[in-house]
Amino acid sequence: MKEILMPCFAIALSGIFWRLGGKGGFPFAKQIRRYGVPVLIFLAALCAGRGWFSLFALAYIPMFSIGYGVDSKIGKLCVKNGALTRLVCGLLYCIPSIGLLLGNWCLLGFDFFVSSVGVMLAGSQCFKFNDNREEAFIGSLVAFCKVW
Repeated sequence: MKEILMPCFAIALSGIFWRLGGKGGFPFAKQIRRYGVPVLIFLAALCAGRGWFSLFALAYIPMFSIGYGVDSKIGKLCVKNGALTRLVCGLLYCIPSIGLLLGNWCLLGFDFFVSSVGVMLAGSQCFKFNDNREEAFIGSLVAFCKVW
């Protein structure tokens, strides 16, 4: 039962943390996303029995600090193309998964696809989100393969 409940709890909490860090109205809102989500993924991976490989989750801290807005550095490199910017960020979010998923190449490929395309689609407003639901969706999606 723990094998099912812990990943579900971590995915839901990751979405909440990501949402809180999206459009923060309080001083440490961004830190919830940048540090809270990687620590949550680390704890979930540790509970899943991944041992010292769980430490790869802490490499998400610099990845989740990357902005994906139009005025971000990546946004400027991608010629202010919102979909391309978010696709690149989604791909970058998967880099630490190489160590975290323990060589499970099928799951790694699935993680790269789901995270990059999901972040791109949510960012291009394909779902017509008008509030922070986009942020919660991205946070849950980014944590999905990494904690399962």
